[in-house]
Amino acid sequence: MNQILEVAVPGGPYALAAGPDRATWVTLVRSGQIARVTDSGELTVYDVAPDSLPSIITTGADGALWFTRAGDDRIGRITTGGVLSEIELASGAAPFGITAGPGGTLWFTAMNAGTIGRIDLDGTVTEVAAPGGGPSMIAAGPDGALWFTMNQKNAIGRLEPSGALRVREVPTPRSGPVGIAATHDDAVWFTEFLAEKLGR
Repeated sequence: MNQILEVAVPGGPYALAAGPDRATWVTLVRSGQIARVTDSGELTVYDVAPDSLPSIITTGADGALWFTRAGDDRIGRITTGGVLSEIELASGAAPFGITAGPGGTLWFTAMNAGTIGRIDLDGTVTEVAAPGGGPSMIAAGPDGALWFTMNQKNAIGRLEPSGALRVREVPTPRSGPVGIAATHDDAVWFTEFLAEKLGR
């Protein structure tokens, strides 16, 4: 890459995911929309709901894009053809992070509900309480487990697909862990926003 292409995307572009159609999919958190952007910068926008606050987006094993709707407590799904559907969660759940997991499952965090949710291939949702509450971002780790940050608890959680859950406190007090990702070195890295550090 030897140049930067900028594409005007009104509506508060927030999170990105690479789609199976070779396009980039974007949540528009302020306008309640999802955008599709091609490599050439061609933009297509799909309406979700005005107050839905589309937040984090990921590609599922079914070839669709899945995203959290923190404003109206739903998990959204959009096909590469632009067909939208949704899964309704408990009122006030505030889903935020979402990631593809083992066996075609999807996993999400519900910040206000204090839970980690699993969506099976048939759309069934099951949730596990995160001790201390407030889970934010989530990622599938190299060990097959789901790893997530707990911003308010200053901790990192690990959840096995079997349901076994473990929480570790971050050594730096009040570090504000948020982002988390599995990396090429078979480790999980996370950001400590308030401490201006990275953790591994």
